Amino acid sequence: SAVLSPDRRTLAYVRQRSTPAQYEMGHPGNPNEVVSVDLASGRTTVVPGLEIWSKSSPGLDYSPDSTWLVISLDAGTRVDLLLWHPGLARPLQPSVQVTGDVAFEPTVTSVR
Repeated sequence: SAVLSPDRRTLAYVRQRSTPAQYEMGHPGNPNEVVSVDLASGRTTVVPGLEIWSKSSPGLDYSPDSTWLVISLDAGTRVDLLLWHPGLARPLQPSVQVTGDVAFEPTVTSVR
């Protein structure tokens, strides 16, 4: 997944890490990481302190002023939200949690 900031200056996306993690039966493969790209300079920054198992796909979005990258992680019965911008040593985790049905299978009634 990828997302473009509202000011169209930054792109964030998820990619697989090039280095493997310690093998775990439930999560084979290299973990994923979130990367931010400054589109003017081409500078790429990995969001530090965040390791996402290969089976997981986080949601990404930016705050309306393009200051914060919002990362949502499916934690089973809830969604954990993380906030990050370049310069932070790791994402911040606000005390807000989204609870209730966090995953659903969309249905398609017709395709045109």
